[in-house]
Amino acid sequence: YVACDAPPIPCSTNPDQILCIYNANVDVYELKPELDAGAVFARHIGQRMYRGEYYALQVGTDAGLVFSDGWDEQLIRQLEATNNEMAV
Repeated sequence: YVACDAPPIPCSTNPDQILCIYNANVDVYELKPELDAGAVFARHIGQRMYRGEYYALQVGTDAGLVFSDGWDEQLIRQLEATNNEMAV
């Protein structure tokens, strides 16, 4: 098990890691596997974690997914270029 909110090196040793800098912006909901009720339930939990952030993205991921550098800025630029806050 590898926690997605904990950097590989402790922040006390290397505070310049992305997860150390932005840890306050990361929320993790842990659920015991035997209580899992599938993807719809997972999306429900994700929606309940929304707290009015200006940008929010919920992605179904698996172990093979890798985000490229700057993916979030690129997505925001594309959204803003539509001039439609409801664009998907």
